[in-house]
Amino acid sequence: RGNLSSLLVALDAIGDTDVLVILLADMPDVSSAVIVDLVDGLIGSARAGGWVEYQDGRGHPIALASSSFNDVRTLSGTKALWPFLESLGEDHAFALRVDAEKPIDVNTPQDYERLRGNRTQSQD
Repeated sequence: RGNLSSLLVALDAIGDTDVLVILLADMPDVSSAVIVDLVDGLIGSARAGGWVEYQDGRGHPIALASSSFNDVRTLSGTKALWPFLESLGEDHAFALRVDAEKPIDVNTPQDYERLRGNRTQSQD
């Protein structure tokens, strides 16, 4: 039923928590430092949600503070989370600025080969 249905299942399963981080399985090169900085920035700002602003645009991971969970449960449709985050405005949303390009989103065999090539280059 789409990504939102998975998010709703996660909200039901996580219990009492301050922040939920949403990562995409097809973006394996998101660094742990980015995740930590996003969570710390969201908690430190007392805002409802956040995302990463890479050099080439916004992207994942996304983080949701517990204060947003009830509102997220009311969302519907595909890609509903981005409009929700945008609707929060600067006072209630946090954007972590990262001095790097977005990690590769592996959706095609060509993306996979590009990912492999980047990893080979980084090992040299």
